[in-house]
Amino acid sequence: MIVNVLETYQNMVDIEVEPELKPDKGLLNGSCNRRACQKPGATWYNKWTYAHYCKDCARLINRSAFPEKLCEEVTNNNLKGDKS
Repeated sequence: MIVNVLETYQNMVDIEVEPELKPDKGLLNGSCNRRACQKPGATWYNKWTYAHYCKDCARLINRSAFPEKLCEEVTNNNLKGDKS
């Protein structure tokens, strides 16, 4: 029984590996800049990190930075370039 618990714990620890960074991470219309997310379609620009985030992560960032909004959605009217 003890061996099974130790094996289970070791397997859980092995699973918690940092995700591979995508080459388009943080770029406009690329992958979200948040390492844990990296979803495609990053269209929200963060004025402190100069990077782009998905809608969900941008909302989390804005909630944590309240009352200041750090992220804004990129539109044709306020186009922000890539961070490169």
